[in-house]
Amino acid sequence: ALPICVDSSVEENSALEAHAPDGSFANKNGRHVIGHIDDYGALKQQILEGKVLIHKMESLMQSNLNIPFLEIHGPKALDYGSIRKLFSSTNTLHKILEESTALLTMFWRASLPDIQSITQQKKEDQLKKEEILNLQNKLSEQQCILQNTVARLRNTSRMKENTEQIGRA
Repeated sequence: ALPICVDSSVEENSALEAHAPDGSFANKNGRHVIGHIDDYGALKQQILEGKVLIHKMESLMQSNLNIPFLEIHGPKALDYGSIRKLFSSTNTLHKILEESTALLTMFWRASLPDIQSITQQKKEDQLKKEEILNLQNKLSEQQCILQNTVARLRNTSRMKENTEQIGRA
């Protein structure tokens, strides 16, 4: 699944304190939330189901807890089945919220890099590459000088040996 980024103003004490699996941009104090698209989709679905359930509960309460209706028929007119549906819906809503909370733990807080820091890093990397090339060139020059010096020393040594041999003969 592809990671997504959602800008957020999440509470400081939220469950989003987990670490990013790959460590990139992870920051306990970050202002963004990162997670997998599947987890985000599941969370959206949970929220949608919760909204639908709350709407059904509101409709049920409005029809059964209508003040004029209660004034005419009294509290005993409340339908036991409706109350039972409300309790069932409340229980279902509780489960939906627990699942949503569990899904939130699949996200982690992060700070995305700003353009200036990326640009600065690229400049620093380029400067480092140039410095490495300069050092490699200097090293090549020094190797050449060293090889030439070694060759001259060998020639000088041979000439000295030849001179010594001529002097002994």
